[in-house]
Amino acid sequence: MVNACIRCFVCCLTKSGSRCCGIFSFIGLLFLISLGIILTLQPEYIHLPYKANDLSPSKAAEIARDNAYGGAIIYAVILVLCGVSYWKHSENEKLFKLSQRPSLNGVELESLNDPLIETTGNSSNSNIQLS
Repeated sequence: MVNACIRCFVCCLTKSGSRCCGIFSFIGLLFLISLGIILTLQPEYIHLPYKANDLSPSKAAEIARDNAYGGAIIYAVILVLCGVSYWKHSENEKLFKLSQRPSLNGVELESLNDPLIETTGNSSNSNIQLS
């Protein structure tokens, strides 16, 4: 069961995959919510196979509406999971970039090239002054 869930969210293994999965989930969420609204307000404009299932038209519309909202909830959960995955990938990128910065015993070497510090003087004796 767990392996099936992991295979289902393979698209969220990368930052761009999380973004793509989130976009598709958002579109599916909007579509199913709009379908549920249509089935609530005007079910007569949606062709439902109520005769094949021995249901009344109103009962078939109610079942279809509930299924549309149920699917929208699933898309919303997946959208949240993709958002969390995207955020986690962004945080990992920031940490990776910080770990790639050059340092010497915990002191960042980039801070030694601080523009506030100027070196002046002749070649044999240089003075460091703060500007």
